[in-house]
Amino acid sequence: MQTKTKLKEKYLIGVSGGSDSMFLLDKYKKKDVIVAHVNYNLRKEAIFETLLVAKFCQKYNLKLKILSFNSFRVKKNLQNELREIRYKFFEKIYKQFNCSKLLIAHHRNDFLETIFLQKNKGKIVSFWGIRKKNFFFNMQILRPILYSKTKKQIIRNCQKKRIPYLNDISNFSSKYKRNQIRFFLEQKNDFSCFFLFLYYYFINLLKLVILKYQKKILRKWQKTGYNVFFFRKIKIKSKIIYLFVNQNFENIKLTKGKINEIINFTCAKSASGRFLLKKNNYIVKKKWKLYPKSSKI
Repeated sequence: MQTKTKLKEKYLIGVSGGSDSMFLLDKYKKKDVIVAHVNYNLRKEAIFETLLVAKFCQKYNLKLKILSFNSFRVKKNLQNELREIRYKFFEKIYKQFNCSKLLIAHHRNDFLETIFLQKNKGKIVSFWGIRKKNFFFNMQILRPILYSKTKKQIIRNCQKKRIPYLNDISNFSSKYKRNQIRFFLEQKNDFSCFFLFLYYYFINLLKLVILKYQKKILRKWQKTGYNVFFFRKIKIKSKIIYLFVNQNFENIKLTKGKINEIINFTCAKSASGRFLLKKNNYIVKKKWKLYPKSSKI
């Protein structure tokens, strides 16, 4: 009987030189890995992080790819720009070496911080926090320590195993909202944070079951060509509109008010019309059917 042989996975690991990514790199150093490091040169200390990562990779004979900037100018949102640059670089390496997964060192504290950011922005979400697995920039992304490790546990492990790392001083600045949330969570005891994590973990499991049902309804509506009369019969209109917009458009900020406006537009007694979501992004109603019009379509 012929048995299927499991293909050996090749991992790309994003490593900054901080405790989280160095802990993850140490955990996977004996696997088939490619290490990707970005130095934006926004801080004087950044060169030492690059040297630390390079020295570790040299010690364990790991292939390292570095993206380094001599100067970096911020156009709009710093965090968003850095993230986009980082992931585009990861995508290039991922394709070059035919990697199967990108590993990111997000941990339980990051999961909770993201939930508080979502709440602070009043975002309507289908999932609280960070997903352990997702597909982004044409890459399969895995966060192996997302649920299993806290920041304190990672630091203790680094100290115990003598894993080298450097602290990014920008993580201690209170000007960033995420850092403010981080300081707030650090004041809570371990039990409170663990209970909070468990609460949202199970809430997400429930959300995934509900989401599966909602997507089933969306598919039925889609088969009608997004017929207005079919939509009028749907009871969970706001949930379906949320899915419809996120499926057909990119980077659309949805509030409860905006969703209600879209529902009113859809259910209006006119057979045609146009609803502006943002510049060059419209929901067009024509002969009692909806048509998304954007750069994504």
